[in-house]
Amino acid sequence: MDEALTRREKREQGDQKLESFNKNMKKALSILSKSNEGVLVLRFLMYESSFLAPLTYETPEGINKDVLIGKEAKRRMYLSLRGYMDRETITRIELPVEETKPKEGTNG
Repeated sequence: MDEALTRREKREQGDQKLESFNKNMKKALSILSKSNEGVLVLRFLMYESSFLAPLTYETPEGINKDVLIGKEAKRRMYLSLRGYMDRETITRIELPVEETKPKEGTNG
């Protein structure tokens, strides 16, 4: 006969599921960010969320609140995804290292 789970057991099961989800998300984003294609996808999400852009959208009549609310919703989505990223992933996505190519007219 199956006995009903206590509140503590239910909470512990929920905590375990959440911890497993967090661990899997961190691992997936780390793997994704190691490929050029994954970096492109994550950068696309970053730019689409307006993470690096100012939130306000001013018009001659004042601040457009509809645009502000939409941008904030997208930004929060990226911030929640960013919470699963490790430092190396964030660096790869948000601080791209420019390729070192010799500039025209220099001897390098």
